[in-house]
Amino acid sequence: MENIKLKPCPFCGSEAVLDPHIIDDECPSHYCWCPQCGARSGIENNEFAAVSVWNTRAQESAIKGG
Repeated sequence: MENIKLKPCPFCGSEAVLDPHIIDDECPSHYCWCPQCGARSGIENNEFAAVSVWNTRAQESAIKGG
């Protein structure tokens, strides 16, 4: 995962972290979160999915409704 970079937290701009979420050894999963403000992504099946979800940002026009 060294070649994939997490975008900063969309809420506070701090550096995000990718962590494992261990349910059991047969079901690895991961999520990204911000140690500064506590924002976090959902739990995903692998590192790539967790990073992709975290790095996805809404378009400004979608936020403003137009």
